[in-house]
Amino acid sequence: MVFTGVKGFDSYSATMGVFFRRFQNLETIKSVSFPDLQTINTAYAMSNAFYKCAGITSVDMGSLTSISASNALNSCFYECTSLTSVDMGSLTTVNATNAMSQCFYNCTSLTSVDMHSLTTLNGGGSIFYGTTALESLDFPALTTLGDGSSLF
Repeated sequence: MVFTGVKGFDSYSATMGVFFRRFQNLETIKSVSFPDLQTINTAYAMSNAFYKCAGITSVDMGSLTSISASNALNSCFYECTSLTSVDMGSLTTVNATNAMSQCFYNCTSLTSVDMHSLTTLNGGGSIFYGTTALESLDFPALTTLGDGSSLF
């Protein structure tokens, strides 16, 4: 995992599960990248991890393919008000209770989201609630939207 704009370190490594509420309200983080993250299968792994980190402008989870743990990304980027772009282009399956609920809640600058490979969304409520700047949101591969899953 790589963060930019953080004084004192350029990169941060940790095992999944320890990101729970790890960086809340840290406004100096400018970007977040998980270049090798393919699967999240630990409950609450990144729940509230970057909650109200107002300086984050981009998130790259481009190699993430599946989320299979409850609350894994619940409120992960909640009110990251400078966030403009998210790459989750390889994500195909979200299948766990509240896995992505409110993940991008009130990210008011978010304009671009790449989730073009997503086929199954079962576990996300109000994922993009309050993302008033979204210009386009395209899920061309989405075939299954499970009970309780909602985008807005």
